[in-house]
Amino acid sequence: MPHVWFPHYGYAIDKVESVQRRFTKRLPGLNDMVYSARQDKLNLQSLEYRRLLNLILTNLILTYKIIFGLTDIDLNVYFRLKGPENSRIDLRGNTYKIVVNQCRLNVR
Repeated sequence: MPHVWFPHYGYAIDKVESVQRRFTKRLPGLNDMVYSARQDKLNLQSLEYRRLLNLILTNLILTYKIIFGLTDIDLNVYFRLKGPENSRIDLRGNTYKIVVNQCRLNVR
């Protein structure tokens, strides 16, 4: 699932987190507990943690799809695979080691 909005400023993260904070406070028997205790009781993670975890998983899945040709994205645009054909013979690991392409300029 793509991210529509991924806040990175502290005030925006707190604003989004306040939704879960407010909701959990209104549950019966939890209104007198602090937020971290309510999270533990309900087995909840913070929304920021869940967004970061989802972002990491999404990036891993996309990388897998690029490497194995399951998307229209060209592998060589973003990175290359380190293997015997483009480096010294490496007897450890596997042939799917990723090497990030070097940029010529430091321009955004």
